[in-house]
Amino acid sequence: MANYIADKSKGTINPYNFVSLGNAVERSKQITGNNSGVIHCKLVTSTPLAIPDLPLYKEVKCDDTGLVEHKETRFFKIDGKPVIPGSEIRGVIRSAYEALSNSCLSVNNNNILSARSSDVRTPGIIRYENRDNKWHLYKATAKKLKYDGSEDFDETPDTFKRQWRNYKYKNKRADYRGGKVEVTYKFSTTFEEVEADDLDRAIKDYIEVCKIYVKNDSKIKKYIPPKLNKDGTCYPLYYKQFKENGGNYVYLSPAQISRSVFKNKLDDLLETHSHCTDPENVCDACRMFGMIGNGSNEKISALASKIRFTDAVITNKPDYITAILKELAGPKISSVEFYSTVPDMQYLWTYDSNGIQINGRKFYFHHNGDYTTAERTKRNMTTELVDKGAEFQFDVFFDRITDDELHKLVWTLAIGENNSKGIQQHKLGHGKPLGLGSVKITVDSIEKRFFDKEKMEYTIEKPDIEKYFSEIPFDDKSKYFSEYMCITDFSYVQDKKVAYPYGDNKKGGKTSAGSLVWFSANHNDGKMVKSGDKCSVSYSLPKITDKKNLSLPALIAGNDYGKTSDNNHSPKNNGNSRKGGSVYRTQESSGGFFNQIKVKKGR
Repeated sequence: MANYIADKSKGTINPYNFVSLGNAVERSKQITGNNSGVIHCKLVTSTPLAIPDLPLYKEVKCDDTGLVEHKETRFFKIDGKPVIPGSEIRGVIRSAYEALSNSCLSVNNNNILSARSSDVRTPGIIRYENRDNKWHLYKATAKKLKYDGSEDFDETPDTFKRQWRNYKYKNKRADYRGGKVEVTYKFSTTFEEVEADDLDRAIKDYIEVCKIYVKNDSKIKKYIPPKLNKDGTCYPLYYKQFKENGGNYVYLSPAQISRSVFKNKLDDLLETHSHCTDPENVCDACRMFGMIGNGSNEKISALASKIRFTDAVITNKPDYITAILKELAGPKISSVEFYSTVPDMQYLWTYDSNGIQINGRKFYFHHNGDYTTAERTKRNMTTELVDKGAEFQFDVFFDRITDDELHKLVWTLAIGENNSKGIQQHKLGHGKPLGLGSVKITVDSIEKRFFDKEKMEYTIEKPDIEKYFSEIPFDDKSKYFSEYMCITDFSYVQDKKVAYPYGDNKKGGKTSAGSLVWFSANHNDGKMVKSGDKCSVSYSLPKITDKKNLSLPALIAGNDYGKTSDNNHSPKNNGNSRKGGSVYRTQESSGGFFNQIKVKKGR
């Protein structure tokens, strides 16, 4: 039996999705054109807009103890009037231009990729040995000692003490209400070596994992060695073995159920879509928006932008809303089933898995969801919003760009639809996952400026705006173009519920329902993965263009939750059966009955 039931009646469309990457990025030298001037633009809000003035926020107490602080901030203003900083608009337009022109991802910064996994790791010992000047990994056993300290011991050459922060367990259940306490473990080893290739790399990644732990919980710092000495000291830890291209590798971690830093970095997976680094060989977007490179002293290390965005100033009397926004968190790139794909998606994969591909560029759907909450916490904020219908004006100055670049820039600003009531819209500001920040940009006029050297004066030419929208200057037959036009379509999912997927483990606690529970249930039906077993994955992120199957069902604990079930069950994935597994139950919204979906037996 399955622990969780897929309830379609509570299904939601994930707030974000990905526009695919195109073929290899084409790069060349920057080209100097003969077009200089300004584009006069209008921006109208289609949903409330949040541009919090964060430097001027104030903190208020939001609980009975007076300890938890909550942020309150107003809309960004100059001289008392709402203003959208030009840098905000520039970032949005650059992202759109990069997607439409199949350019690089300019802000990826070669991110370290890491993810928390639900598999149980094996205890081990690492030690640097002078006999060969190498690190070695040895098998070990680990025993958790009694909380009262009665099993404390003195270390020997083959037994080592390891302390960590964890929850107390009673009857195999964690006491979350009691908070984390100091737990001591006894590691014992016979120094049987574990075969591991490139252990030096694994140790470097282990250090990065430890940094992430300390960043997330400063109290962990006292349990992590400040550095790994090469003096024969034994360091207890946990490891997970994996094979890649015929080699035997390991992930090292400070906890038994832990996070891994992967061998692959984002640049490795992006390949030619990695950000430009050579100013003399740049993509379409970097040629116009500029870039910061990695050049040496003998070479230029940056490329100046050929366009400049002014701040957008309000032109009508805005309506204001003061709202407590729902909690928002940073991107969870560790959710590999949303951010990437592999050839066989039946079992959970990693960023080191063979055939892995990044899903593309992240964008948010337009929707009119409920963005407010009644609860003030330290993880959300109260802010002033400008309501829909607010009108702003801003300018885009361009300098020596080509005819093709001007065509692409103008088309991108309005997304090919120069109508203030058009449906192709950008997302701007804070709270995009909540439905905030949908804006329509239109081009009012274009002024080309030419300098007459003989008369020593400028002349102005005003071209017909419509000619810039009569033809599409991008590859409109490409997959990424179609996906971008879908996700920027204001009407695309307006009749659907858009929110992070919902799960409920029926335990009744404060964190017993929500997206965190959904992702836990999506991995191995919410069960811990035993060492050596594979972790099944129930659902991955559907493609933008698969409009009929965009919704992900809620995962609700069944009556048999917590009982033993088949670890290899593999439910329906976005309407398509997968290899492996047994039967997964789906609660239909029409009548609330259970419909059994048979999944073919796999290898």
